[in-house]
Amino acid sequence: MVYLLPGMGGTGEMYAGPWRDIPGAVFVDWPEYRGEKEIQEVAARVVEEHGIRDGDTVIGTSLGGMVACGISRIARLRRLVLVGGVRHPDEVSGLLRLFHPLAGLAPLEFVRRAAGKAPGELARMFAEADAEFVRAMCFAVFRWRGLDLGGVRPVRIHGRRDRVVPLPKDVDLVIDGGHLIAMTHAGEFVDWLGEQGIVE
Repeated sequence: MVYLLPGMGGTGEMYAGPWRDIPGAVFVDWPEYRGEKEIQEVAARVVEEHGIRDGDTVIGTSLGGMVACGISRIARLRRLVLVGGVRHPDEVSGLLRLFHPLAGLAPLEFVRRAAGKAPGELARMFAEADAEFVRAMCFAVFRWRGLDLGGVRPVRIHGRRDRVVPLPKDVDLVIDGGHLIAMTHAGEFVDWLGEQGIVE
């Protein structure tokens, strides 16, 4: 099976169009928030609720990539694919690292509601996101200890113009886009994943 995890504030709906042609694909929504404070806690919930097991492939965008790394500590994945993702919080933009402590003060409920008035599918998803989950994950990202380097080697796909996670050095495919390349370049993604034998 192939499991696709969204970014923070997103849902499985962010994987639209060509993504839906992947055989055996499961488009994951974040579990109902129950006070999880750590990336690994969310990873355990996703594994439990979706039955992810050894031999599966997990693709994660942004926060979904971090959770996918956490899943790789629980199950022996066939493939781990990070889309605009990080192996360690040090790879996140320095500006975001500097301002993340303000997440506790930010009026996320207001921002969430305002996003619903903005155009686009992502704005709609963010408007429906659980503000407490988003707030908790803003802090969790910078407490996360990173990918267990003794596990599966991640396949990394990244946007050349990503400002949330500046282009890392060890990327397998660079796409001429920003942080939302899973949405903006879906066809290019799915074609490449098929060529590499990552998905059928």
